[in-house]
Amino acid sequence: MNNREYNTLYRACNLLEDGPDHRSDNYALNIIDVAINFQTNNKAVKAARKHYNDKVRYKSHKKLKDVVDSFPDTKRGNKRLASHLWSNDMWTRTEFLRVLLEEFDQRGIRGQKSLKKWLTNAEFKRDVKGQFKSKHHSMGIALFHWLCLRCGIETIKPDVHVLNFVEKHIGRRPQPEECIEALVTIAQQQRRECCRLDSAIWHLRRDGSDR
Repeated sequence: MNNREYNTLYRACNLLEDGPDHRSDNYALNIIDVAINFQTNNKAVKAARKHYNDKVRYKSHKKLKDVVDSFPDTKRGNKRLASHLWSNDMWTRTEFLRVLLEEFDQRGIRGQKSLKKWLTNAEFKRDVKGQFKSKHHSMGIALFHWLCLRCGIETIKPDVHVLNFVEKHIGRRPQPEECIEALVTIAQQQRRECCRLDSAIWHLRRDGSDR
């Protein structure tokens, strides 16, 4: 990103009020959120989170994995599991949840502390790309950085809303990596937390006030 593009983007970010803080130290809820919070209606995501918080409440890796393993890994079993965890029939997401738990388990990740330690040192292309993959879903770069944000790591998730915001202001489609680098630097220079800038951009674009 050249100086003109960066300065234009900086000014656009500077006009934004801080967005909400979506960070969480609830390990199980963070994993659940990765499984459901992409390409899903926001109302459905909120309803799923509420059901999980109100009815299920597991916080540990073991308890979450035990309940997942108690349902057969079939379409019917995964539908029943989805109904139990978040009161809907998003069975491909419970299928993906199984993959997440298994991959984390293999890396010695069994709680929030070990998850954050791994995320702090992980690189998407080396440690994630193509490795967290079910038949229907996989962890892409935006989802990986969303998990990092949830766990308190200073980054930006380069999802479609963020990419569209940057494109609008620099006049071209940015690469996800340059988008992350530029916005993290801007957040640091503006002395704001990355999670607040990320959510400010997301809500601005989702609500249609920056179209």
